[in-house]
Amino acid sequence: MTLFPKETDVLLFMKGNRKRIRSVIVILIPVLLAYLCSAHLFQLMLIQGDSMLPTYHHMQLVLIRKNPEHISEGNVIAFHSETLSADLVKRVVACPGDRIVIQDGTLYINGEISKVYPEEGSFLYAGILDKPVLLSAGQYFVIGDYIAESHDSRYEEVGIVKEESILGVVIPESAVSRQ
Repeated sequence: MTLFPKETDVLLFMKGNRKRIRSVIVILIPVLLAYLCSAHLFQLMLIQGDSMLPTYHHMQLVLIRKNPEHISEGNVIAFHSETLSADLVKRVVACPGDRIVIQDGTLYINGEISKVYPEEGSFLYAGILDKPVLLSAGQYFVIGDYIAESHDSRYEEVGIVKEESILGVVIPESAVSRQ
C-alpha cells in the first residue's frame, strides 16, 4: 500500500469526475470573489431604525465602500459603536481639527453655522455639544438626518467616532443606480 496515489489513478479519477470538479470550481470562484470584495472593498449593510430619514429608511440595504481614502463633512458613514455593541449609520458633521457646538438649537462648526445642517433652531437636544468640543486627529462627529430621533455623537454612549471604528462610507443610491 502506497501513501500517495499513482499518477494514472489521479488521471482516471479526474476523467470520471470532470463534471463534478467543474461544478465545484464554478461555485467556488464567485464565492471567493464575493468574500474578497466584502472583506476589502464593499459591504452591504441593513439600516435599522429611522434616524437617517428621509435619506435612508428602516430595513433599507445600503452599499458601503470600505477603507475610504478621505472622509469629509456631509459623508454618510457606517461605524461600530463599542458601547452600544452595534454598527450605526450617521452623517459626518465635523472632522478632525473642527470645533463644534450647539447654541440656541443651532449647530456651529468653527464658529459658522453648519453647512450640513444649516437650519437654525433645529436641535432641541445639544447633549455633549452644550459646550464647545474640539476634535483631535482621527475623530469625527456624526448626527442622524432625523435630528429629533437620532441617537448619535451628541449622546455620551455614542460619542465622538474614532477613525479606527469606521467601517466605510455609504455610497449614495444615485451613485449605485448610475453604474
